[in-house]
Amino acid sequence: MNLTEIVSTGNDSTIPPLTNAYRGPTYFKLTCIISQILGVLMSVTCLWAITAFYKYGKRKGRWNRSNKEQFTSMMLANITPCAMILRLINSQIVIVIGFVSEVDEGGNFACEIATDNGIFLYTLSILPTYLYFWSRQRILYRQQLVSDLNTIFVKLFSYAAILFGIIGGFGAAVSLIIPNNYQISEFFCMSTLTKPFDQTPLYVTGFILVVAQIWIFCLFLYPLRALQSINKTSQVVTSGLNYYLKNQLKRATVVASLSMAMCASTDLLATVLVASIIPMTTPTCISMTIYDFSLMVNLYSLMLSHMECKKSVLR
Repeated sequence: MNLTEIVSTGNDSTIPPLTNAYRGPTYFKLTCIISQILGVLMSVTCLWAITAFYKYGKRKGRWNRSNKEQFTSMMLANITPCAMILRLINSQIVIVIGFVSEVDEGGNFACEIATDNGIFLYTLSILPTYLYFWSRQRILYRQQLVSDLNTIFVKLFSYAAILFGIIGGFGAAVSLIIPNNYQISEFFCMSTLTKPFDQTPLYVTGFILVVAQIWIFCLFLYPLRALQSINKTSQVVTSGLNYYLKNQLKRATVVASLSMAMCASTDLLATVLVASIIPMTTPTCISMTIYDFSLMVNLYSLMLSHMECKKSVLR
């Protein structure tokens, strides 16, 4: 079996052990360099997002600890790009290891540790995003116009959603970290070719993420339907102020719902690409870059959820 055949087989469990360093197509080296450049650009974007969130919070008085809900939302909004920077730095380390490490057991160990650390940091990066959206829906249900919807069932449904995401997400991440699944090649880290790569944890992780996202998404849809059913002439919105508040609340709910849908779509797409489409011989840096892009979309979705996102990102 030559190198061309190996690349074309993708996730083929019949691939025999390699006696020499695997080179792969020459363009793989170029893709690693491109991934490194994209990682630097995404890191700069995260630094800009941290500055934008901080300025937005200062301008709107959101850093006042007397309002715990707003303070918590701003903290989660700032923690998200901070955690993403750690993930992006780790992605750069994986690329550097591929270029500088010797093709031996030490190189394999370095690839395994760095890649496993990247999986953990991905989970750590995505968690603040969903905690943020979860806190937003909790704030939503405390508004007077929809407070009647905040029943015991809704509260239990809400807490179950976030617990499922946290416990399930970290559990799936641990199942991906434990196996010895990565090795060094001539100039990049990659999946181990000497044994079948178990895709089950990837599918489980994707399933848990999507279910948790749909769960939280439904918590936004429920009050949105209630707000749409409120008639302009109803007793609840007889005053102009209440009518204005209703429209503002509806707008915030719609934006948060769309943001959640965007997050769920990109996370699912990234999981499908890495688990089912990208060949096993592809450098690890490429799959990590795909997940990094999904995190960037999540960050953008989080920024969209702010009512005055346009002002917060332009000033």
